[in-house]
Amino acid sequence: MKRALLAPTFILALFFSAVAGVQFVSLARANPHPPPTPVIAVQSPIAFVNVHDVQLVVSAKVPSYGSSGGFEGIKWLNYSLDWQAAVPITLEFQGEVKTAINDTTNPFYGDPYMLYIGRDTLAGLSDGQHYLTVDGESVFSKSLHVATSFVVDTVHPNLKVLSPLPTKTYFSTNVTLEYQVDEAISWAGYTLDEKAIVTSRINTTLTDLYYGLHVLRVYANDSAGNTCSSQSIVFTVKDIVPPTISILSAGNEYNTTDVPLNFAINENASWIGYSLDDQANVTITGNATLTGLSPGSHSLKVYANDTAGNIGVSQSFEFSVAQNSETEQSEPFPTTLVTTAWAFVALVGVGVAVYVKKRKRRVVVS
Repeated sequence: MKRALLAPTFILALFFSAVAGVQFVSLARANPHPPPTPVIAVQSPIAFVNVHDVQLVVSAKVPSYGSSGGFEGIKWLNYSLDWQAAVPITLEFQGEVKTAINDTTNPFYGDPYMLYIGRDTLAGLSDGQHYLTVDGESVFSKSLHVATSFVVDTVHPNLKVLSPLPTKTYFSTNVTLEYQVDEAISWAGYTLDEKAIVTSRINTTLTDLYYGLHVLRVYANDSAGNTCSSQSIVFTVKDIVPPTISILSAGNEYNTTDVPLNFAINENASWIGYSLDDQANVTITGNATLTGLSPGSHSLKVYANDTAGNIGVSQSFEFSVAQNSETEQSEPFPTTLVTTAWAFVALVGVGVAVYVKKRKRRVVVS
């Protein structure tokens, strides 16, 4: 059934014209040109939806001013889904909208308009693409038409993580994150070690990971808003890089049998020791003084274990003790060891605290 929808302003004008006789006519003559054609638009459904019962929302904008021919309105409005039989749309008046001239949403160049909304439910839609048309006629016999299409997608995507792999050990603090989704996605992200979700690409890199266990979970949304997530993936990053040891003492001839041993390590160490002249390792806790050395040439190396068990070794420290050195000893090394503080100077001027567990002496084969 066709029905005309007239703006409330038109109804008021008719009332005053009946009372005053000429008021409506003079008002109409003030604007001899026909008002703009009403504008209709489909607000819902949007391009992708993830439900089978879809809300249909159609808006109609009608100019709120008249002309010599009267006030514009909408006689009737129908919609058709997938080229089926037309269904009438009932429009409900929402109110008058006043906007600025430069407002691009106003189809009437800044003039106020009357807003109507029509609603219905498109029930039981199947997954896939659907086509919708809305047609009607205005009071001034102008054709109204709008067409759109949308996709119903209620299937959740499938996601497969290719890297990192569960229970695998990685020997780098940078690990590739790679996964596959079986359809186009609008968003993807991941959580690492139960921290906040990070938006990501399908191929990216997890950087600056600490050594130890990590827990990863990946998420994705398709264009319709269906979500998916991976299982929790537990993997390990292991430290295989040995510590770097730099001897800071100057290698030269000493006129004393007491020689300082100063060195630096670039990370925390669980054990430190040295070997003098290829003898057995001597455990120390930091910088030390070698005492009671015999005259002649000597060679020394410093060893250290980091907390992951990697063993580092310094370059050979070559030095000599003069024959006429003070407090010359008749017995050769081993000597009495005088240790310094528990902390020693690390590389690049950064102090590194070393916590040492007592261990048995170790023999290092060069």
